[in-house]
Amino acid sequence: VYELLESNTPEPRLELFARHKREGWDCWGNEVDSDINLELGSLKIGDLTIKLDMSDILFLIS
Repeated sequence: VYELLESNTPEPRLELFARHKREGWDCWGNEVDSDINLELGSLKIGDLTIKLDMSDILFLIS
């Protein structure tokens, strides 16, 4: 499945609920050191920072 996604989608790629890291992918999950840092007001993925307002945060946690 990874090969299919990698050959048909542009980077960056994110795997939610990851159990292990994969080269070329950002990961998030409770079984792996996450590349993503969710702080109140912003979402950080590697070098990318996205500013969030409260409606975005409520959507992410719902």
